Amino acid sequence: METLNLTKTIYGATKAQDSLDKEFVEFAPKPHTIDDLFNMYDLLFYDIIKEGKSNTHFNIVQESIRHAGYPINPKDLDINELQAQIQQIDDDIWSIENEHPFFKNGSVLENNGNQYYMHSGRRRQINNRGALQLIKRRSGKKGIPDDDFVILVSQACIEGILVGPPIDEIKDLNVDLMEINRFDDSQFEEILNPIVTSISGIY
Repeated sequence: METLNLTKTIYGATKAQDSLDKEFVEFAPKPHTIDDLFNMYDLLFYDIIKEGKSNTHFNIVQESIRHAGYPINPKDLDINELQAQIQQIDDDIWSIENEHPFFKNGSVLENNGNQYYMHSGRRRQINNRGALQLIKRRSGKKGIPDDDFVILVSQACIEGILVGPPIDEIKDLNVDLMEINRFDDSQFEEILNPIVTSISGIY
């Protein structure tokens, strides 16, 4: 008969704390990662029902939207870009300097004691004496009397010219062309409505 020799090692309390492993690593739960979540989602994707009170694709989507918001639609990006281009083209068109068929830009008209500066084809009422003097200097006619500089016109003539923003201060002479051209858009309706009515009457 074979004899087995058994040995027994006895540790003291202090040495046992240092030498023995008291952690049961094999039984500890494995921490899940985000990759684990998506791998499991891909695995169960077709087993999850589309709609329902809970545990559905609809619930997942709703929770994601509440947390991260709606995803950006590529078509919306294209639409926004096109709208920005349209707005830029519109601004460029409105920034073109217009010219009245009879009165050049830079000239000054007068009717019933009121003076009007022609700017981008519009009449801008001059309410500042210094502005008139600056207009004369810019046109190279500084020493000419006002009566020889301004052009007298009838009331009907003045009313036939589109209105621009008034000149209350000298700095108003430097207003952007787009602001002048877009001033009081209702004027265009007053001009176009009779034309549209006349054309409609023909047909």
